[in-house]
Amino acid sequence: MKNTFPLLFFILPNLVWAQTADSTTIRQVDSLIQISRTLIGQQDFNQALEANAAAEKIALERLGRESAAFGNCCYNHGGVLFHKKTTENLKNGTRKL
Repeated sequence: MKNTFPLLFFILPNLVWAQTADSTTIRQVDSLIQISRTLIGQQDFNQALEANAAAEKIALERLGRESAAFGNCCYNHGGVLFHKKTTENLKNGTRKL
């Protein structure tokens, strides 16, 4: 028991610090995705794709390919492409998706 307490005393702050870095990264990714969605509403699809690409890069580098944040980026990327294609089809008068 005497040996366990000092060990926890030194490890616990490192775990809390690591969690703070992850939550900061998640907030950055979420903010970029929100910007991308705002740009979709303004029909600025190229800028939306750039904002999403920045979010993907951060999520991939800091959180990994299997993180929920990266999954959200991929989902949003598909949404940008879908809205871009739908808007182009409406402008051209075609009804295909």
